[in-house]
Amino acid sequence: MRICIYIDSKGMGGIETHILQLISGLLESTDYKIDLLFWQDYSQQMDSNHPLIGKLQQLDSANNSTNYKRCRYLSAKGNLATLHKYFLGNLSLVHTHGYKAGITARFMGLITGTPVVSTYHNGDPGIGKLKLYNFMDKCTSFLSLNIAVNQMISKSLRKCKVISNFVNSMDKSCLHNELDTRKTIAFVGRLSYEKGPDLFAEITKELHHPITVFGDGPMMADLKNQYSHIEFKGMCDMDKYWQNIRVVIMPSRYEGLPLAALEAMARGIPVIASNAGALPELINKSKIGKTIALENLSFFQQEINQVMSQNNSDYAIQGEKLIDFINENFSRRKTLPKIIAHYKQAIG
Repeated sequence: MRICIYIDSKGMGGIETHILQLISGLLESTDYKIDLLFWQDYSQQMDSNHPLIGKLQQLDSANNSTNYKRCRYLSAKGNLATLHKYFLGNLSLVHTHGYKAGITARFMGLITGTPVVSTYHNGDPGIGKLKLYNFMDKCTSFLSLNIAVNQMISKSLRKCKVISNFVNSMDKSCLHNELDTRKTIAFVGRLSYEKGPDLFAEITKELHHPITVFGDGPMMADLKNQYSHIEFKGMCDMDKYWQNIRVVIMPSRYEGLPLAALEAMARGIPVIASNAGALPELINKSKIGKTIALENLSFFQQEINQVMSQNNSDYAIQGEKLIDFINENFSRRKTLPKIIAHYKQAIG
């Protein structure tokens, strides 16, 4: 059986990290052949292959496995005729992520009779063109069998099941080995209005700790010009930086179930967040971290100071509980069978 994972992407963000986990899990636990299909090849603009391809190749080498040889990397070249030709190939199912991939795949699936599964990651309604694309994405949801990462997103979709984001299980040694290096207050995500990086900048401007933003987006230039207390790292391989982060702040205006929150918590890093999307459910169930209404920005500072002043022993005890919580509720091992069952339903 050949499964296509289809996306329009230039860099590495939450959706791409989700796809990395998804493809890795499918290759390790099934005999599926996998195509990672990009709507467009941006490699010439970036002077390299997409970072998702690089990470999959790294996993191939690290695991010394032949599983990843079953994965191909393809591009539709931004062309509907090329996409149509691909859909006429020997495909069992196409799984889309993001509005552009979702919209184009559903119409091609309708024309060619190819089953389509679409995952909806984002609860942001958008503005301008993005608002139009999101509207089209939801209006065409009846043409695919769908997955939403939280209950709120699922309410506006047809034929939809809620399956949460997931991460790979982590060992607690990562927490204990990093206690002395975890000194940074971090924002991890796209620098766009819905994620609230401007609110993060305001919350942290009077705090006397290292403040770092990981990510890129349309607000980057303005934020760098306005806030000198922040170190802006841009798009990063977060595996190299989690060891330095003591707490993650997510003052999102709109949200789905952010993978960065799960990744942080899987390493025992507490998250202080707004009450957008599935963040309150996630953090309240873990009983560690805090959700705060955005009209109470000063409360963010209080909670941050509490975490930063906590002794390492108490911090480690809470971190272990966070790791246990994520491994029990949001691990790849637990979630992947639900997605595979969804595939079988779509094919059937």
